Amino acid sequence: MTPFLRWSLLATVSILSLSACKKEEPTRAELLMGPKWLTTAFYTERKGQDNYDLLGVGTCYSDDFKVYTTGKYTRDEGAIKCDPSYPQVTAGTWQLTENETKFTIREVGWAESETWTLVEITSSTMTIEKPSANPDAKFVRKFKAI
Repeated sequence: MTPFLRWSLLATVSILSLSACKKEEPTRAELLMGPKWLTTAFYTERKGQDNYDLLGVGTCYSDDFKVYTTGKYTRDEGAIKCDPSYPQVTAGTWQLTENETKFTIREVGWAESETWTLVEITSSTMTIEKPSANPDAKFVRKFKAI
């Protein structure tokens, strides 16, 4: 084998080995299904006005978390329940559509589902938003992985 052929073969094998090690980024669905998600902020954002904090309306929501599995989720009330008669855990379904930018959830017992825009998701944070009835406002919800 000539030195040129030997170096060419070595370079080809090296390039193929390096490209095989490239790790694929997780999908938004995979990121969603990893951890428990705790709400850190929930507010109405209005043009020209201060945000209206919806999470602070009831501290009982501050420790609620959700866990997502394939097509299903559970919501746990945490230690502080808004009403002692509420179930500790409720279940629902979810799906991502429109290239994983729309996030639709439906809890058991809800008449309709809710669709949110999945603004951002990483392994540690998530932000979703949806329009409000007021055309100059939207709901924003932020989560952290726990």
